[in-house]
Amino acid sequence: MNDFMGINVHTALWRDYYHPNADYTHTDISKAFKWVRNYQRWDQFEPENDDYKWNSEDGGKIFYFDEYYRLLNEDGVNIVVVPMDPPDWVIGSAKFPIDNGTGEEPNNYRERAEFLAQMAARYGPTGGHAESRLETSDKVQGLDYVRYFEDHNEPNQDWREDIWPASYFGQYLNATHDGRGVIRNGEMPLAGIKQGDPNAIHVAAGLNNNGVDDSFLDQMLLASGRQAFDIINIHTYCRNTHLFPDGTFPYPPEAKGTSPEYYIIESGLEEIQKTVEWRDANLPGTPIWLTEFGWDTLDKDGVHSTNYAPELSQANYIMRTFPLVKKIGIEKAFLFFDFDPNSNSTKMFSTSGIFGNVSNGHETKIAYYFLTAMSQTIGEYAYDGAHIFGAGDPEVYAYSFSKSDTDVVVMLWCRERDALFDNGTTIPNYTFEAPYMTSCDLVVPTDDVIGGITTSLSITDAGLESASVTIPLLSETPVFLKVNGLQSIRLNLAPEVYAGKDVEIQSPASSVVLSCDASDSDGTVASYQWVQLSGPSATMQQADTAMLALSGLVLGDYVFEVEVTDDDGAKVRDVVQLRVTSREPYLGSRHTIPGLIQAEDFDLGGEGVAYHDLVAGNKKGDYRPDEDVDIKFMPNETGNFYVTDIKVGEWLEYSVDVAETGLYTLDMKTAAYNDDRRLEVRMDGYNISGMMQIEQTGDFTQFVSNIAEPVRLTAGEHIMRVRFDTSGMNLDSIELQPYDDGIPSGGYFHFVHSTSSWSSKRIFYDVKWQDDIDVLAGGNQFFEFYLSDESPGLTADWSKLRISLIDTFNNSGSIIIGDYETNIGMNWTLVQIPLSVFSAAGVDLSHLMYMELTSLTNGGPFDIGIDEVAFTGGLTPLVWLGETHSNNPHSNSAISLTIEESGGLGGTPAYNEAPFVDANSDVTIRPLVTTHTFDASVIDIDGVVVSYEWTQLSGPTPVSLTGTTSEDLTVEVDTFGTYEFRLTATDNSGNTSEDDTVLTFEDTGGYISVDHIAYSWKTFTIFYDADKEARDVVSGTINNTDLEIYFKRFDLSTPIDWNLLRIEVSDDSSPVNTSYLAVGNYMTEAIDDQWVKVVFPLSHFATAVDFTNLRKITVVSARAGPYNGLGIDEIKFSGGDSPFVWFGDAHPEIVFNGTISSDLVLDRPATGGATQPALP
Repeated sequence: MNDFMGINVHTALWRDYYHPNADYTHTDISKAFKWVRNYQRWDQFEPENDDYKWNSEDGGKIFYFDEYYRLLNEDGVNIVVVPMDPPDWVIGSAKFPIDNGTGEEPNNYRERAEFLAQMAARYGPTGGHAESRLETSDKVQGLDYVRYFEDHNEPNQDWREDIWPASYFGQYLNATHDGRGVIRNGEMPLAGIKQGDPNAIHVAAGLNNNGVDDSFLDQMLLASGRQAFDIINIHTYCRNTHLFPDGTFPYPPEAKGTSPEYYIIESGLEEIQKTVEWRDANLPGTPIWLTEFGWDTLDKDGVHSTNYAPELSQANYIMRTFPLVKKIGIEKAFLFFDFDPNSNSTKMFSTSGIFGNVSNGHETKIAYYFLTAMSQTIGEYAYDGAHIFGAGDPEVYAYSFSKSDTDVVVMLWCRERDALFDNGTTIPNYTFEAPYMTSCDLVVPTDDVIGGITTSLSITDAGLESASVTIPLLSETPVFLKVNGLQSIRLNLAPEVYAGKDVEIQSPASSVVLSCDASDSDGTVASYQWVQLSGPSATMQQADTAMLALSGLVLGDYVFEVEVTDDDGAKVRDVVQLRVTSREPYLGSRHTIPGLIQAEDFDLGGEGVAYHDLVAGNKKGDYRPDEDVDIKFMPNETGNFYVTDIKVGEWLEYSVDVAETGLYTLDMKTAAYNDDRRLEVRMDGYNISGMMQIEQTGDFTQFVSNIAEPVRLTAGEHIMRVRFDTSGMNLDSIELQPYDDGIPSGGYFHFVHSTSSWSSKRIFYDVKWQDDIDVLAGGNQFFEFYLSDESPGLTADWSKLRISLIDTFNNSGSIIIGDYETNIGMNWTLVQIPLSVFSAAGVDLSHLMYMELTSLTNGGPFDIGIDEVAFTGGLTPLVWLGETHSNNPHSNSAISLTIEESGGLGGTPAYNEAPFVDANSDVTIRPLVTTHTFDASVIDIDGVVVSYEWTQLSGPTPVSLTGTTSEDLTVEVDTFGTYEFRLTATDNSGNTSEDDTVLTFEDTGGYISVDHIAYSWKTFTIFYDADKEARDVVSGTINNTDLEIYFKRFDLSTPIDWNLLRIEVSDDSSPVNTSYLAVGNYMTEAIDDQWVKVVFPLSHFATAVDFTNLRKITVVSARAGPYNGLGIDEIKFSGGDSPFVWFGDAHPEIVFNGTISSDLVLDRPATGGATQPALP
């Protein structure tokens, strides 16, 4: 969990950072957190353009960034750097890092891209840049202090005067990720985080507003055209302001921070889950981080922020948030903040720290002590899941964390069921069951002890399935049980249930079916039970199934709860709301999309159903006079009426039917006398438009179009809501039409050269004359283009036409077209060249400047067409020239160029790369193992794999195969020998690839056979291998504790005195430390004609022996014979998490020491050894 929990910090608050007399050092934070998110102003790193101050002075404080980051690294703390607002020398908004233009192009963020590149080059892990590319005076790079760089903070703050549109932010991501679209003109050596350090991780700016509307993510991704970041990043704050009417300000004292269970689970989960679902649908596998959450702690006579919680509640809420958000798919979470920005202010976030600020002596809050107890108790443990999740009343939560099957920590707390805030709820003498536990310590966080206080609890029925402990007092403050056992004590995990989205049906409908989704990760769902919590009477059928049938419904609001129980008795519940309304489409049928919707034609249903209007009555009364919405008559180009007198928080709803899923252009026709007017459009409760800033017209009757970013709609029936975020606008209509991306459907580049003279023509990427294009992004492997011969009378000599690629540094690589294709006629012909041809010539394909067509002497005259010049073969092909990228500047030349509007390819024919197949490495297995699963890897970079086929190619006998039509194959063998298998994969374009792998079933069942033919003292030494070097046989996360050896008597006619047979160990120290133990003292059963394992505790050998430096094991027959047929096998060090085999089936390579006495006869029979399984 230490890798999950983090905190936001500001560098200037730590003693060893800038102030030698401050109370706190970086080590204080490391006792509670191993991840920090470092808020810092950009101008503290770069106060003037290209003047980098990694040690800088600001307001009398000196910022030693290098030293601070180094110290954090030494304490094992990982760092995410967030350089905040732009410096004064950047000409953009106080919030937006725009140094030129409007912000709608990547090149408008040149300085930001440059700064992030220089920061990543310095603090990232890689280095390797030429010094000329480093703008800092000391030329330091690759310090490996910081690996995570966040590009900005909360770009979607839609309450600001200036809104940063999602499409602009998408282009900003292109610039800051790897400099795509940034014109460097030789003045900017690096641009973007990945150019600074390709191994740095780009964290997208944290998106605010308690979960993110899909619309912002959609529009951001659409604008960037790719995933230009590595990690999705969101913020959420738990407060109850959503329970107050729209437009409430200031909020009353009752508005404050809620418990995380109420907000995250009962109110805000759907918002966060929506981001998780968007990720799964659009960017599967991309991590989601929650980089801000927290609570303020200052209340002044009832005046406080809307995020206020008492100090004890703050501490409790923070601890409980971490496992709660981990459960719903967040992969890292950061508390906001370390120190209060202002401990005497009731403004939002001013007192959200776990330390006070200088005004109160940097007081340590309860939360700090609590969090040290949490980190030091579960920090090294892995998250398992929720064992108890909100069960009972008071409801109990228990989360399980583990190191192994026998080492588990449980985090427990209780609270009043469904309460918004903590209220002191407790459960005295709470009994907790943990089957088979044998020891249990209770860790209780306190307000003055780092790490909490630990006490041992008595266990009832210790070691049994019924084992339990009694916690003296379970409360809203989480406590921890450190539980151990001699066998697996892993706890059952509670099931998951989702009762579904809230539902609305329209009267006269009186029935509906509610459906929940439930699963159990470590068992099965055993039962369902639905109950009605509120609303008019309803008839429920099938209440004990996943699908609840409701009938007899009347107008009103209903709440239903489903409780799911798993096969171990764990319960979990969820609620869903149902509304039955009198809503009807005003015109008798739903508005169709695509189409135009007149604003005045909102649904029937009245206040709170079809609309929300703050003032009763239709004051204008020109249309629908019985409604409360104010509607005025005025003929115009779209209709005769419009909605007027709009107040903040009001809304209108429309029943719509979307014809087909896709992107649409949303046009809101409005009039606004003043600026800063805003509205948003929601579909079924989800924001599809983002916050739209309405154009000022200076006249309430002058209507203009306001075009939103492209919105994504799904086919079918929906409820569309227009919500007004400000007053002072009129609405005439809403229009949704299919989104037109403006891409032409035809055309090509037509080149004519009228002479035979040498001439060349350069073709740049776009009108911005970008000189630094990364054509390798996404793994592209080929340079390809289509050619046609436009005039038989001017047939080109393809052997004298050259194509060159030139990079930013004027390195050039060329090919002759005729070397790749000569049969080019009137039809379009593909020419495809591996990019390795150009990289071998020294071209830096991640910084391409232009391509060049050259007609060598006697290459012309010619009349040719070129179309769809592209870099392909990867996940993100880049079109240099073609239908999707048709505006290319070019140099003046004797070769003329015209752009034909038709006759081209109409788009690049789909290029298909065959799937990549790795059937897995060759493997050798030995008895007792008889099965093996080949964990294959099949990737199709430009499609999907549609089929798999495994076949056996060879082997001594046919074997049993499981999964022959899936990616992974399980093989079961019963005959020793070598077997070969082939995996063939086919993609959705019919291309196939194959790979072979080999399994060897090896009989290494050998052992050491010893005959001692005289009554004498004889020894022989066993070295690990021929090198005879020392080995570390104990180390691991959990160290080995025992030496195991298997013995067997093959000849029972000659006795062995086991007390005189000794095992001696010797290290490689100087002098050598040696110790021995007698076999007879450790035998637990008679060794006769079966293999018997004898275990020697390492602690029984002399303590001086260094088992991390063990050189040899010696068998001492101290007059234990004469005897014949002693077998020795499977010599292994065990008991930890990394067993070490000295000799056995898994490691048969031992050698004996020098010349063996003639009284000892040693042999290595090939079969008949101990059947110890191979190492796990």
